[in-house]
Amino acid sequence: MEQLTVKPVLDRLIIKQSEGKKEVAGMIIPESERQKPLRGVVVAAGPGFRNSKGEIVPMTAKVGDEVMYMEHSATKVEIDNVDYIYIKEGDLILIF
Repeated sequence: MEQLTVKPVLDRLIIKQSEGKKEVAGMIIPESERQKPLRGVVVAAGPGFRNSKGEIVPMTAKVGDEVMYMEHSATKVEIDNVDYIYIKEGDLILIF
C-alpha cells in the first residue's frame, strides 16, 4: 500500500477508488440516490471525531479496509499526482 505525504484530520478518510468494483449486486438504493455506490480502499485515516466533551472518538474504518460510499458525498483530490477520494467516515455506506 502506498505511503501518503499527508494525513487527514479528525473523522476524514482518504480512499483509493477500486477499479471495476463500483457496486454490490442486490443492494437497494432509494429513488433519490439512484447513482451507483462506489468502492475503494482506505489509504489514510484521521484520528477520529470530537464528541461533546472534546474527547477524540476513534475511527471505525482503518487503513486497508475496503469501503463503499456514494459519489455525491465524496470529494476528489490529487495528492502526489495520484487521484484519491476525501470523505467523512460518517458518509461511508459499508466497511467490508
